[in-house]
Amino acid sequence: MAAMKASARAPLDSVDAAVFSAALGDRRVAGGVPGELLVQAEAQGAPANLGAMESEVRWRMRGLSFSTDHSFRRRSRVPAIVPPTLALPRPYRLISHSEWIGRDNPGGVFILSRPGYNRDRSQALIYVLHACQFCGSAVYLLLDRGPGGWAVSAEELVWES
Repeated sequence: MAAMKASARAPLDSVDAAVFSAALGDRRVAGGVPGELLVQAEAQGAPANLGAMESEVRWRMRGLSFSTDHSFRRRSRVPAIVPPTLALPRPYRLISHSEWIGRDNPGGVFILSRPGYNRDRSQALIYVLHACQFCGSAVYLLLDRGPGGWAVSAEELVWES
């Protein structure tokens, strides 16, 4: 059973790490969070329980290509380990799900999906959930890769509390 569970996780590469870094480095995503960023160590997919609403939110994004959305849906089925090499403008710590459940973390934790890409890997789609003790939000971020690296080009709020 343990061997099956380990093989069910997909490897992430340096492009995935660059997308994670750009998403969490965007001031609109983590700018209001005080202190060290806590990031769940396992990347997941967007929650399946969003159903039709999830697709509708993604398709409101200007510039989202079909191949990026298709890749996102396919890659989101398999969890992956977030690489410890993120290039963020401030300190962060990778934590397990059990480490943050029931703890008083005023800044909350960020949970990332695996990114989906278009055919030439110049566009990425990622789902970012920010869970706090008394608040939370989830957004889809569309990122484009330019000469300076990855940058958020569009965002769609899925929910906020």
